[in-house]
Amino acid sequence: MAKKPTVVDLLQRILAIIENKGAAVIIPAKPRVINDRFTDNDDGTISDKENKTLIIKDPSKIPGFDKIMTFEEAKKACENLSFGGYNSGWRMPTLKEEQSIRDYSRHEPAWNTDVFGGKHDNWYWTKTECAWNKEAAWCVSSNDGGVVDGDKDNHNYVRPVRSCQ
Repeated sequence: MAKKPTVVDLLQRILAIIENKGAAVIIPAKPRVINDRFTDNDDGTISDKENKTLIIKDPSKIPGFDKIMTFEEAKKACENLSFGGYNSGWRMPTLKEEQSIRDYSRHEPAWNTDVFGGKHDNWYWTKTECAWNKEAAWCVSSNDGGVVDGDKDNHNYVRPVRSCQ
């Protein structure tokens, strides 16, 4: 749910438009600190201080990411993603990154819905391949946070991430 702008926010926008002689002005979003670890950047992304990543808040709102896909399709979709002002650098998460956003005190979905959205009726791909089978990669359940090895021809969701400082 989008946060309503404050009166101060609206006045700042009006003043910016007046100062720019009526031309459209883009006022950058103000990040909102959720907790010691996560910051909502108000652009569809979440900054994760622990993993030093930028995470898509709700991939189901991005065309193409609202569907399940094979491992290779998910990898390609992440690599070609342009989102949140970043035209490159998006990738599939590692097993550690995807598993770390799970909240094991929750179920269906197994993540904090105040921080993340997304489909919660299937598995999410990670880029971490299984050591004993390069035709499989680790997948994390959206329902309960369980982890399984998934054949790369299976169809799952993906939550793109990008590394950041």
